[in-house]
Amino acid sequence: MLYDLRSIGVDLRELFTDEPTLSPRYVLWLVEWLPDSSAYYASRQGGPPHRGWTVDRHAAVSIVELLAAGNYQRGGGKGPKPKPIRRPSAKPTRRVVTVAELNGKG
Repeated sequence: MLYDLRSIGVDLRELFTDEPTLSPRYVLWLVEWLPDSSAYYASRQGGPPHRGWTVDRHAAVSIVELLAAGNYQRGGGKGPKPKPIRRPSAKPTRRVVTVAELNGKG
């Protein structure tokens, strides 16, 4: 959030001065309205791989994939089948660690 708010000219350190010029309510409002291209939005979606994957980019990729599939079908299925464009996963994958692994016995 610090980076995103700084990029729009808001310094969070102002919250902790003797006479703050920012209110926590105002900062929360700003965070709520950060664009989908922000680092905060990417972190909420699953981390750095989601950076740059805005709603517009997802829509454009879907259109390209649909056009490729349509062209493949109209061509009678000749040639290589179009491959989907790789996107970041919707949910971050997490590895489940067992107690035995933590104790070094797994």
